[in-house]
Amino acid sequence: MDNKEFNELQYIIDQTYASLMAVSNKLQTAGDSYSGDLTSKQLLTLLAILHIPEGDATIINISGKLGTTKQNATRIIKSLEKKKYISVMLSENDKRAVNVVLTEVGIRSLSKNAKYAKKNFMNDIFNDFNKEELETLWKLLKKLYSYDGVPMDGFEEKVKIPNISAEVLE
Repeated sequence: MDNKEFNELQYIIDQTYASLMAVSNKLQTAGDSYSGDLTSKQLLTLLAILHIPEGDATIINISGKLGTTKQNATRIIKSLEKKKYISVMLSENDKRAVNVVLTEVGIRSLSKNAKYAKKNFMNDIFNDFNKEELETLWKLLKKLYSYDGVPMDGFEEKVKIPNISAEVLE
């Protein structure tokens, strides 16, 4: 590759990275306005907990699912615990770790906010994309995530939000 080609490629890389960061910030800000009493990161954290096998929802596993640091996951977990949306207890599998479980109040909030966000936010932001474009975007994002050799452990599996007892809905 000659110097001109390298400079052109570097320009595209710089613009792609800057655009990705701007899109991420914009989506987070917009997502917060669609997530009711949850921030978009809190909503995604509750969904991550559902995607982890019961008894294995440690902070390390949650941070891995979210692609964030243990410190960031801990901060989000503490904010959800203050809202009483989750309970944190010692892990039965690893006494050095804590296990995180959704409370019925958290399930109710997740159910309401995930449905609204999915119906409105997701439709709004992906309205101008066709199926092929979405599949390509998803494939490229997973490829980008894996730049360091660590594959994305995403949210591919469909999970069902647990049922809520009638007294919590009152």
